[in-house]
Amino acid sequence: MSCPIRFGESAMSQFNEWLAPFAADARLIEDGHELLFVLTTKLASALNDGSSREKVGGILKELIEGMKTHFEIEDEIMERTKYPDSTGHAARHREILGRLEEIDKHLAAGQEIRNEEVSSSLRDDLMNHLLDEDRKYAKHISEIMEKLALL
Repeated sequence: MSCPIRFGESAMSQFNEWLAPFAADARLIEDGHELLFVLTTKLASALNDGSSREKVGGILKELIEGMKTHFEIEDEIMERTKYPDSTGHAARHREILGRLEEIDKHLAAGQEIRNEEVSSSLRDDLMNHLLDEDRKYAKHISEIMEKLALL
């Protein structure tokens, strides 16, 4: 990755312009994580307070759509920044999403879903992914930004 900066009076302006997409990527990822945390908390609350199947299903669909969007963005950024574990990370995205989509299918078909099953998927799959696996990815983005800042 080479820095296309022409040094002179506007070098800093050029550098900031060149670095901006990486900073925007980091913000975009964090905004997505925040949305997923909010929706996960909303779904857990609905499950715990005995909300209707329709309400739980609506929140679950909203979470799934938010995850799809976030995971697509992350997958594209990982590819663009050449994240070493992009294949494994993207596979984990598909696994998490598939598990929640399966729960959604059961719910839509009128089948009984156990709160423990949904809570487990949210806690073990999604939250652990966001707090553990995505931290490794965030470190990759930070390292790129640090290297660029040193140029």
